[in-house]
Amino acid sequence: MTDSIPLATEACRSMAIRIQPRELEIPVGNPFERDLLGREESIKALTAVIGSIEGPCVMAVDAGWGMGKTTFLRMWAQHLRNERFPVVEFNAWETDFAQDPFIALASEMATGLQSLGTTSGRLGGRRLRSGLTKVIRTAPGATARVAASGIPFIGTQLAQELQAKPLSPRQTMAETYDETKGALESFRVSLEEVGEASAKDNDGKPLVVLVDELDRCRPTYAIELLEVAKHLFSVDRIVFVLCLDRAQLACSVKAIYGESFDADGYLRRFFNIDYRLPSPDRAALVDAVLNSTGIHLALRDLQQRFPYGNEPTDLSPLVRTFFTSPQFSLRQVHQAMHRLGLIVASSEAFSPEVMTFLITLLLLRTYEPEVYRRLVTGNATDEDAVDVLFSHPSLNEARESVPGATAEAVLISCALFANLDQHQFVNRNSLPLLGRHEQHRYDRTVIGGNEYADGIVNMVHRWCAIRKTQIGDREQETASGRHRFNQAVRHLELFPEGLDDAGVA
Repeated sequence: MTDSIPLATEACRSMAIRIQPRELEIPVGNPFERDLLGREESIKALTAVIGSIEGPCVMAVDAGWGMGKTTFLRMWAQHLRNERFPVVEFNAWETDFAQDPFIALASEMATGLQSLGTTSGRLGGRRLRSGLTKVIRTAPGATARVAASGIPFIGTQLAQELQAKPLSPRQTMAETYDETKGALESFRVSLEEVGEASAKDNDGKPLVVLVDELDRCRPTYAIELLEVAKHLFSVDRIVFVLCLDRAQLACSVKAIYGESFDADGYLRRFFNIDYRLPSPDRAALVDAVLNSTGIHLALRDLQQRFPYGNEPTDLSPLVRTFFTSPQFSLRQVHQAMHRLGLIVASSEAFSPEVMTFLITLLLLRTYEPEVYRRLVTGNATDEDAVDVLFSHPSLNEARESVPGATAEAVLISCALFANLDQHQFVNRNSLPLLGRHEQHRYDRTVIGGNEYADGIVNMVHRWCAIRKTQIGDREQETASGRHRFNQAVRHLELFPEGLDDAGVA
């Protein structure tokens, strides 16, 4: 298996290369047409729930980092519009440059309402702008916060109002408090009117405000935005949906109130409905992402055989076995596959062995970059790397499968290559796992010996061409074939000038 196998079509190599995947396009007519994660059922069920809500409601849609929350929210927004719900979208992370989340949320809601194109939307947008201006001009320090928020139309409107009616420098704190409280109550009344008018204009359906990426905001902004949504914006006929990673948000709460603070209990009081996104069909996602990169990863011309197996296999199971594990977030899967696509598009061909090394090192680099760095620079043992890659419980059974054994043999080989000295002598101190496999391959307690250990050792010895050489009065092991390891790392890092066949720079 030394022939180079073309991994990309001519079209793939000639097309423009993208490092980051494109944002998924959501078709207006059928928002679920490109749904790779099976979210349609959840979205339709949640839509039915929202449609039955009359009173104030704050809903949390919880999912971990990289689990497709933003795509879920975009599909849901389009489905809601198709069902004639009025929808306003608010990206919390894009607005956390503003000092005051109340100003940012109210401003974006006003703009979103006016973009609906309905009479209630246009009037509602004007009401909110007017109410927000009153709050700003009465609240202590609000003028400075508006200037820092970067929201131009509010700043312009406030300047006009202040010119017409300047603030009195002699106002007492009590007077300022009363005036601000009155302005906030007036704002809530305007918000209630907006909700009622919107429901009347849309067959009784509530206004839905979708808030995304709250967990990416700075902690103080995220918590203040929760307070605003729950208390100042809590009115009939308006439903707030906050898409977030609850565990990450709890960390933000503890960053403010201390590690001993009951963050989960604190967050529960903000949400009327708490919904956890179900785990998607990861195998379907991985296959779709592989196809979207334009890579001929199946390599059906390559019949790679595991030494103790009779069934031929290709390299795609190596990818699927690991990237379908919860060990990797969906975002990590997307990023890793597009990085692989970038590598393949930038090179004419790889040998099957190099591609096997490249994919396995990509797995380790994606899951635990620090251990990957240590491995390729000769500062980690084979055991260090293998234990990390198989650390997730979902891969316990996969370890002795063909893809699992292949990955283990690759990492052992990488530890061996990374620690070769200038004379190509093998450093056994970096290979404790290989040593154990060599002992277990002749385990007499197992009929025919330990087949798994024997398979691992055979692959490593084949890839590394380990030979015993007599040096004076002692026997020394040498290895060759390090170019495979170097080529894989070189392309994985995309810095070919920093590596050569003599070793890793």
